[in-house]
Amino acid sequence: MRRFPGAIALGLLTAFSAHAILYGNGHVMGGSYGAALRALATVAALGLGAFWFAICWASRKRLCQGSVLTAGIGELLPSMSATFAASVCWFWLAESVEEGHAWAPNAAIVAALFLAAAIVRFVAFSGLRELALIAFACDSGGFQNRVPSWIPIADRPIASVPLAHALRLFSRPPPMRFGS
Repeated sequence: MRRFPGAIALGLLTAFSAHAILYGNGHVMGGSYGAALRALATVAALGLGAFWFAICWASRKRLCQGSVLTAGIGELLPSMSATFAASVCWFWLAESVEEGHAWAPNAAIVAALFLAAAIVRFVAFSGLRELALIAFACDSGGFQNRVPSWIPIADRPIASVPLAHALRLFSRPPPMRFGS
């Protein structure tokens, strides 16, 4: 359920990308609702980016590396199938409100939606990784110089132990007698 808003937002961006792949600049996606759909796509992309950055910013203190942070919040990215399903719904909705025009073949629509979903999901993951690295870099503060300090290993010098005394400590015990 936590990936649902991301799937909706990325699905809209995917539908726009697939429409551009299929029809180019032949007509506006959504017809008379095109400006509203573009505004919705812009708000969805910026909102999703802001939400992911807020998650990165909140998680940065708990984790020690940007890659660990990226892996942890990578679970927020919707799956390929969810992105594809949302893009199919957005594409169908936008095409159903448009005035009549020539349709592309169904196989071309599915292929364009799948290709666009893969590209948009890859770009979203790359953006998520960059947001995590930015949040991590903002907190790290960089390298701080410090004055070298010497830590004494022993407080007093070690006195040598006479060899006879040292060998006596490691002498063998007397042999045991069995059967006596």
